Amino acid sequence: MYRLYRLLFLLCLLCVAFFCFADETPETDKPKIFFQPILSYKIISFENITFHNPTGGLSVGRFNPASKNLFSVATMYGLTLTEGIQNKYPDIYHNIILSFNGKTGRHSFLGAFTANTDKPLYGGLHTFNAFAGYTYNLIQRPHFSMVLGGYLMFMDIGVALPNGTAWLFWPLLFLSLKWDYEWIDVSLLPGITITIADGKPLSFAVSKKTGDFDAAFWYHYFRNKNPSAELFGIGIGLKNTTSEVKTAAGDIYGINYYALYAGIRIFKMIEVNGGWTFNGKEKYDQVHWGSIFETYGHSDEFDYQTEIGNGFFFSVSVKAVF
Repeated sequence: MYRLYRLLFLLCLLCVAFFCFADETPETDKPKIFFQPILSYKIISFENITFHNPTGGLSVGRFNPASKNLFSVATMYGLTLTEGIQNKYPDIYHNIILSFNGKTGRHSFLGAFTANTDKPLYGGLHTFNAFAGYTYNLIQRPHFSMVLGGYLMFMDIGVALPNGTAWLFWPLLFLSLKWDYEWIDVSLLPGITITIADGKPLSFAVSKKTGDFDAAFWYHYFRNKNPSAELFGIGIGLKNTTSEVKTAAGDIYGINYYALYAGIRIFKMIEVNGGWTFNGKEKYDQVHWGSIFETYGHSDEFDYQTEIGNGFFFSVSVKAVF
């Protein structure tokens, strides 16, 4: 495990040195091809349970600053390495995301393939999900916007037709509302996000989404001269979140915890967060594997919950745009 730590540390140093030469903003309004690599690492540790999450990915696309049209494709691959969980669960899980995103005028197109399990694809249809969707910016006013659309999901949630064949296709409606005023921004559906004093040196944001909660104050230096400046920022916050892994055998294992944390942001490229975790709970043996309600997060319907005490978490991510 110490070799993994050293490898991740060296990769972060190389990325920091390399990304210092990255161009963060376009010099002209001409269409631009961009590449956005990302590396991240996260550890969540309690008294007897530890999760490690190294992740790497790349996004490639074309952006037109004049028309705001965008097309991009992205791929992410990560591992969840567990220590101390029950013997019936594997120790290694694969996290795979393949996605595309397109935007032209008020029209947006989005699709993705995701897997988070010990045996992606070859473990069965229930080990991955996929979706494709379209949204339209129906109302776009100075202080209010409404986006309406729909998605077609491909997922095995345990529903079968009379002949025994699994029903895999599920249509979903999408609705998003946003209010934007001088000192407060509110976004609804999915979840809710409230931001106060966005673009000011001191800002506050709180979000609630499918059981998860995050509230934080951030102070960004130099924003008093340039509202878009992100040269350096420090923050402190409180959150409640769940980390889950899924097995091809049909089980879900998760840990839910609260965390009091602090973070720093540097040049929009580096973000480091860490803090104290408390009121940790171990959750396992969910009744319905792959519940459709997991589309926007995780499900809270677990068979068993066990207290796992307190601990810590630490995360670092490095990214840039070329």
